[in-house]
Amino acid sequence: MKRPICTSILSGNSYVHEVLEGNLQVCYNIFRMDKIIFRHLCNELKRLQLLEETGIVSVEEVVGVLLFIVGHNAGFQVTANHFQHSLETIQRRFRRAVHALGCLIIRPDVDAAELPHSLRRNGKYYPWFEKCVGAIDGTHISASAPSGRTTAFRDRRSDITQNVMCACNFDMRFRIVLSLDSGYAIGNAFVPPYKSIRYHAQKFRGANRQPTIPQELFNYRHLSLRMVIE
Repeated sequence: MKRPICTSILSGNSYVHEVLEGNLQVCYNIFRMDKIIFRHLCNELKRLQLLEETGIVSVEEVVGVLLFIVGHNAGFQVTANHFQHSLETIQRRFRRAVHALGCLIIRPDVDAAELPHSLRRNGKYYPWFEKCVGAIDGTHISASAPSGRTTAFRDRRSDITQNVMCACNFDMRFRIVLSLDSGYAIGNAFVPPYKSIRYHAQKFRGANRQPTIPQELFNYRHLSLRMVIE
């Protein structure tokens, strides 16, 4: 006889409510956050309409699922049992909460909407790169991978790594670090160098190897700006 998995007398909502109405230390132990901060975060997400109540699911429960997972490095299956939901439900709520927090925390820098003043005064870059806000590049960082998927995470030296795309501004401050398994798609927001035209630094070294055509000059100055990410 098949037995049900979710058998607790407390639903996920009831569990979160019990924690928030209980001892201060218990709340911090479970969610790694003080009650007043937890409630303020939930109220902000509601006020900005980044998370909304859906049926019997409260914003507090969605946030609680996220904080429990990241605060304890808990797996989805453990969390599903803890909050008395299916695995698919927990995964969906986790993604909702991550997206909402990303929208709340990650905001465009209004001071970095164009080329910095120090570069705007330089005729080599302005007005040709006036809307550039930084540079991007890919790299590999050491990582842990599931035992059955290590092959997909091995780099050219057979180390276990995660491929990431990084973006920094011209003050050398990182703005975005994105984990991915492919390159950056060229779109309207990306300014690439001219193809099939000299680009790398070593190709311009020497007295007789300076840019000779407009496209080479553009690539040379593009390269000098991009070097901030190296």
